[in-house]
Amino acid sequence: MQPWRRGFAPLLSVLLTVCSMAAFPLMGRAQSALGMTEQDIIGAVIATQEDRVSVSAGDTVILDQGRRRGVEVGDRYAVFQDGRTSIHPFTGRPVRVPREVIGDLVVVQVYEQTSMARILHSIREVNLGAAIAPVRPGLGRLSESRPWEGDARDSAQARLNRVSPCLGTVRQTMQRAESSGVQATELAEARGVLARAELAVEQANTLLAAGEAERAAHRLENALADCLRAEELAQRLGVAPVRRTSALPSGHS
Repeated sequence: MQPWRRGFAPLLSVLLTVCSMAAFPLMGRAQSALGMTEQDIIGAVIATQEDRVSVSAGDTVILDQGRRRGVEVGDRYAVFQDGRTSIHPFTGRPVRVPREVIGDLVVVQVYEQTSMARILHSIREVNLGAAIAPVRPGLGRLSESRPWEGDARDSAQARLNRVSPCLGTVRQTMQRAESSGVQATELAEARGVLARAELAVEQANTLLAAGEAERAAHRLENALADCLRAEELAQRLGVAPVRRTSALPSGHS
């Protein structure tokens, strides 16, 4: 090996490591823009629309904060995603993604111990158990100071808003197919395509956390295509697609 190549290889390794370690700037920007830290977290999402695993902008959720804790209609909360370690889809290196602000929601109905809220914005799917923190008065609209502002992020957001309900519908359709007696072998192709869509969404989330919104948008576009394909395959088996409703069931206290 030539001397310059021997010297370049370690340097390239160091650069890749530094890039991977620096690939989670969203948390710092989000917190500084909102004036919030993890110490502001006071509660969590305890139920989702139709009991789905994850939801996104426009969907409703139930919070563990209610009238007893002073919650009122119109109150706004930031939504956090738990920290995790993901594999960067291009470098193949682990990327540490800290707890970060991924969206905001507004309370639309208040009960004694809980409240119902609508997700206003989200840069990725909001999962059951997601932590919440109140948006302090005087900070202005969260949507106006969003750290993810920009054409690429808006494009990724639009795709995520389409992919999330599609994934939820296909998952429930597959469950209905299993319960109706459809053989696992007949569902194999649809399951494979669905798994590919879910992987693309996970990769897109990692790219968003690394600030690579344009690549994330492309991943989400692929995810949507695979999700629609999985839905088509499931319907060919004679299973009617699950229809979405616009509200959570009543009965929360």
